[in-house]
Amino acid sequence: LDRVETGTLLYGVDAPAWRAMQQEIAEADARYWTATMQYQVRQAARSEATLDAELTASRAEAIDAVSRASLEHTAELENTTAIWAQRVEDLEKLLANGTGKAADLVEARAHLSEAKSKSLEESAARAELALRKKDIEIEAARIRNTLSRLGSEEMAAKSEMNAALAAYQLKLRTAVSLTGLSLRELQKIEGEVERWRNISKIEVFAAGPGV
Repeated sequence: LDRVETGTLLYGVDAPAWRAMQQEIAEADARYWTATMQYQVRQAARSEATLDAELTASRAEAIDAVSRASLEHTAELENTTAIWAQRVEDLEKLLANGTGKAADLVEARAHLSEAKSKSLEESAARAELALRKKDIEIEAARIRNTLSRLGSEEMAAKSEMNAALAAYQLKLRTAVSLTGLSLRELQKIEGEVERWRNISKIEVFAAGPGV
């Protein structure tokens, strides 16, 4: 009889049950990586939608800033219009009394007309901004709905990924009982793949020294 030490290979068994287990582990591993990829796709989609939401909010803020500036400018134009309107009225009275100058009245009317024209332009610009703001609000609402949906899809994908990982790890723990190897040993990379993929038969090693 030969003496053997702990860890000595005693014999190997070509077990059909192990080959079936390898197939199950491979399928569970594939499901896990597929679920992982799907989760990453959902993450990327939500991140992109979040960026869209931020950009849309920035556009809305920019329009609000321009609208506020337009209102301030309009107030100035209205004040200018009132001043020139009063100037025209005063010049018309002076001209009617024979003490005014026609040239001054013509100039005042021109300034009044220019002020009114600029005020109308500002009003039209604000109306256009209001329409753009409405479009942005509609877009923002759509993005919020999309973010809500993508968030739910991401959570579902993460749950599927975790479930697939748990199933894969369960298969590996079953393989531990069949092979006698630890999880670390089964998952150790040999060549370019995990060790469990390379095992062709169940090997039995000595648990302690003996003959």
